[in-house]
Amino acid sequence: MSDDPRLLTTDEQRERLHTARRRGGLCAACGRALEAGEPVYMERLVIAIPRPAGERVGGYRATMVAPVGVECASPAFLTRVEEREPERCAGCDRPVYYSAGHPDRQQALCSRACRSRAANAARHATRERDSQ
Repeated sequence: MSDDPRLLTTDEQRERLHTARRRGGLCAACGRALEAGEPVYMERLVIAIPRPAGERVGGYRATMVAPVGVECASPAFLTRVEEREPERCAGCDRPVYYSAGHPDRQQALCSRACRSRAANAARHATRERDSQ
């Protein structure tokens, strides 16, 4: 990996990022399994995309927000959130730190799996409420 833990350059690193975003419970930067209830920091990571075989021009970079553990969160990120209370993930109740509030975000989520859990719980609650 590069000197910057937020720059992902290998296929393994890119796969780990996607796994962390999909399943949760994993640091997207280093791959460490996160303890239950351990806070996650939704950090913007830079992904170096290599050029396709046979192309003359170089690759490009893309960014994605993914969960990382405290040891892989950037010092600037940690400084921005140090005085704030974390939001709670709607799927697993894990503490989640975002760099900044987003006016469109209705709930904190640490992964796509938790997005599904939260949506299922909301549907179940609606059915329960409607059946009464």
